[in-house]
Amino acid sequence: YIGLPALAAVTYYTLHLVGLAPEMTAFDAIAHALTSVSTSGFSPRAESVGAFSPAVQWAVIPFMAVGATSFVLIYSVVGGDLSRVRKSEEFHFYLVILAGISTVLVALLAVDTQFDGSTEATVRHGIFQTVSIVTTTGYASTDFELWSAPAKQILLLCMFIGGMSGSTTCSIKTVRWL
Repeated sequence: YIGLPALAAVTYYTLHLVGLAPEMTAFDAIAHALTSVSTSGFSPRAESVGAFSPAVQWAVIPFMAVGATSFVLIYSVVGGDLSRVRKSEEFHFYLVILAGISTVLVALLAVDTQFDGSTEATVRHGIFQTVSIVTTTGYASTDFELWSAPAKQILLLCMFIGGMSGSTTCSIKTVRWL
């Protein structure tokens, strides 16, 4: 478990060092690493992850998703047993949920006349908010209160899904939905 936040902190701060996230300080990198993997979502910034560049937002997504993955499954992968990933119905269901809801949310944002983002921003915000809400991390990449009612309703439904059993997430776990 120590390795995941460490990898996240290095990833986030590396974005700063290469110039893709000038606003990311070492403190921000560590704070967000600790709360993205633990899916607790605390951000010292009032704008949450929306205070950072798109590169940071893209980098946070996989760490939230991994934090909501079963730690038994992660331990198996670290131990070299990839067969558990192939056999895990819950893991496949979890990925389908994330991909399916992200696709629906991106489509809703694409047709929303109130949302005036580029194609990249539409995809990024749709995926980011889906993963953030499903995993109960609670970060925000943008003010989704301005989104259409159907988009907000999808996010509300996401709150009841949760991550995999044996993860850090709250809510109903995907194994129960499965």
